Amino acid sequence: MLKPVPMRKIRVVGLRRQLEEVVGLLHNLGIVQFTRCEDARLCGEKPLDIYPVISEQLIRMRAIENALEPRPVKKKQPLLSIDELLNECAKITIEKRIGQIHDRLDAIKSETKELSDAASVLERLGGLNIDLSIAKSNEACFFLGRIANEKIKGLEDGIKAVTDRFLFKSQKISNLESICIIVADKTYKEYITSLLQKTGFSEMALPPLPGKPKEVLSIIRGRIAQLEKEQQELNSEIGRLSDEYYSKVVGLREMLEIYAERANAPTNFLRTENVFLFEAWLPSAKYQEVAGALKKKFGEQIIIQPIETHEEPPTMLHNPPILSPFEFLVEFISTPKGNEIDPTLLFALTFPIFYGMMLGDFGYGIASLILALILMNKFKNTMLEPVAKVWAYASIPTMFFGIIYDEFFGFRHYQILGFHLYEGIPRTENINLLLVLTILIGIVHLTLGFILGAINKLREKEWLHAAAKLGWIAVEFSGILLVITAMFHMLPDSVMIPAALLGIIGLIPIMKTEGITGLIEIPSLASNILSYARILAVGVASVVVAELINELLMPNPSQGILMLVMIPLYLSLHLFNIVLGMFESLVQGARLNYVEFFSKFYEGGGIKFNPFKYTKKITV
Repeated sequence: MLKPVPMRKIRVVGLRRQLEEVVGLLHNLGIVQFTRCEDARLCGEKPLDIYPVISEQLIRMRAIENALEPRPVKKKQPLLSIDELLNECAKITIEKRIGQIHDRLDAIKSETKELSDAASVLERLGGLNIDLSIAKSNEACFFLGRIANEKIKGLEDGIKAVTDRFLFKSQKISNLESICIIVADKTYKEYITSLLQKTGFSEMALPPLPGKPKEVLSIIRGRIAQLEKEQQELNSEIGRLSDEYYSKVVGLREMLEIYAERANAPTNFLRTENVFLFEAWLPSAKYQEVAGALKKKFGEQIIIQPIETHEEPPTMLHNPPILSPFEFLVEFISTPKGNEIDPTLLFALTFPIFYGMMLGDFGYGIASLILALILMNKFKNTMLEPVAKVWAYASIPTMFFGIIYDEFFGFRHYQILGFHLYEGIPRTENINLLLVLTILIGIVHLTLGFILGAINKLREKEWLHAAAKLGWIAVEFSGILLVITAMFHMLPDSVMIPAALLGIIGLIPIMKTEGITGLIEIPSLASNILSYARILAVGVASVVVAELINELLMPNPSQGILMLVMIPLYLSLHLFNIVLGMFESLVQGARLNYVEFFSKFYEGGGIKFNPFKYTKKITV
């Protein structure tokens, strides 16, 4: 768990005619990652010749699958040979009919919307007994739209001022607006248009059929009913096609994806007319399994050999499932290199403790757990799910520290129970003690980081850099001894000279590896240690807010009807403080690990192991 899975690089040489079988076998095993060939002259560059055919059919099957309605796939389908698969794909000829159905459904949807909009207008015109065919007259101008009720008279008077040859009808549709129809001689079109703009007239689309509103509305409703019936029939046909073809199409699509990956894989291989060669990474423990499977099928016609290399291997982490959310957060920042320590376990141990020490209220811990479980359920299979799991795990130490701090939604236990059970360590009353404790935690945490950094360098046989990591521990403890002696007089003055010598000895390998930069970074080390005081600062801020909420806004029966306001306000403020504390504790707890701790030993920048495999859901 503290180190990525050891990886081995292999080279495989075989006959060109067996290439597809070799790729298929390795695809089924799913434990090798191909590397790109270095010689561009011999690199395949293009996929296998069969790839365009597979790709064409894959596009077809995906299009058909998307056009059909999903159905449960009740049984697994055996993986067909490529020839059998292409023959089965050729038997699926429903895409033309499906395309016609969907085109017609789109047309129905468009026409129905247009008719529904027209019907909405006609329903408002029901009280206006006017033949809409007048709008088609070449001698008249026609206007239909909405206007504010208070502007109707002014509009009508404005038209009367220039002509008495016009038709003006309105119907109130609300306390604010009316629908208005205006028909006048074309000579006055520009004048009326200008007048309408001044009055805020909002023009509406004219219904598509001539006749009186009630008659046209009846025709439109009949047409909508016809379209809805046709739509039901087409949807039923899609349903029947889905029942018959969906499971088969999904299976064929998955098989095509498998063969598409296999046909594309040899772009990483060296290929000549008669042989092929590729290199790949795999877990060291799986070498015999892969070599045995290839030898069993191809015998002496294939050569498999491990390669000694100084290349950086891809990274494959191996942690228990319970650590998966912490592994996600580690990889979210940067994947470990294949030869360095995997910090997932250390992060999983320290982060919940830091989080619990910061949030540190038993009631808030319960609320944090409940909110985390809600988020886990609501955001399954998203990036927020592992974060919610981390919150859930960290809620347990929060409750533990809540008991130690004697904090229960900002109350002491005796304030709730009415009697004393134990003496806690309230944070607001023990700031000095807890400040010293957090600084000590920081010292231990950073020291562990330097030790792990030294182990990493020893594994890489960088002896001087390993000594420099240990030198930082010497400088760290030298500074601590000097501070507590000179500033706080906690130790006799005789300690100062040995402490200074310890720091000087530690600086020797640091200066040799880092030069003057090492001296400049000494204040940063002090800053790293003091950063752990944020554990106390964040926690005290949260508990002070909780106590203020309880003191100022605690509902009381003496408040009478005001309690109806105070209870939701009181609960809302506590909830806000809980959520704020959860986020702040998450951010600061992660920061202490990523910035202060990881920087002492963790480089990151690794490439995640990506084996050549396909997760089969339908095929076997």
